[in-house]
Amino acid sequence: MELSERYYQAGDDGWQPKPFTDTKGSVSGEINKLLDGVLQTLGNDDLVNLKREINKLSAENARLSERIGDLTLRRLAAPEGTKKYEVWKDSADDFGRKIEEAHQNIAANEKRILENKILIQKLLAESGLPMSEGEVDSLLKTVTGDDVIEATAVLKNVHAIIYRLQGLMSAENENIHLAKKYYGLYLLSTRAYYRQLELFNEKIDQQYLPKLQAIRDENRKLMKETEALAAKDARYKGNLAAQSITEKAAVKYEAVLKNQRSRVERRRRDVAGILAFAENSYKTVTLAHSLFNTMSEGLASYE
Repeated sequence: MELSERYYQAGDDGWQPKPFTDTKGSVSGEINKLLDGVLQTLGNDDLVNLKREINKLSAENARLSERIGDLTLRRLAAPEGTKKYEVWKDSADDFGRKIEEAHQNIAANEKRILENKILIQKLLAESGLPMSEGEVDSLLKTVTGDDVIEATAVLKNVHAIIYRLQGLMSAENENIHLAKKYYGLYLLSTRAYYRQLELFNEKIDQQYLPKLQAIRDENRKLMKETEALAAKDARYKGNLAAQSITEKAAVKYEAVLKNQRSRVERRRRDVAGILAFAENSYKTVTLAHSLFNTMSEGLASYE
């Protein structure tokens, strides 16, 4: 709240740096840094941790698959057997055992990934988001899957905090001192969720869409080359068809991302309305708190 007050009083940003003066941009940076820390706390959730483990296991399986490919090539060139003193050499059987071990590790990781997906499906259902196995699988495979899971976890925890605060407010019978703290926590939680949605759309605009556009540009360039080659050699027509499918998929995925961005933006506008009311309520309670303190001091003076 102190940062918010500084923001309201800060001057606008200009082309000249103002190292010792608050500007709206500099204070916004401080507020966002604080809110990002809050989001780390709100996002420390089983949903997020399960998804992060899936990412880690998937990356490990990709590494193991590359290792299997490398070991398979090396086995082709390895001798069938080695002499006892050639301890530095691996035989074809040695490579075979390493390949089998890598396959077993991949299978164990896949089993753990499946268990995590089932747990994620259960947690989402408990949070009021029932999804089929296929929907959960699709969610976790999309480029924005991590962002959706993190936003869901933050919203779930914000809801839990507000529900808890509501109970505490009732139990304390509108104690003016606690009301100020409770409203402040409610406001902070709401602002953190607003920040989460803001970060979500920033990733879509600054990371996902530009990367998709780069893929499309490269594919279009390749299509032009392949079209010229296909005109002379029919063998290239299959490659051209595959490249055409890539373009269609990219167009479809761009539409999905833009649709997701617009939905997040609508949610952000909804939260902005809640946030404005929360800020006004906090200022109201703060003034009431100040009035209460002033009256208490006056009463003590009269006594």
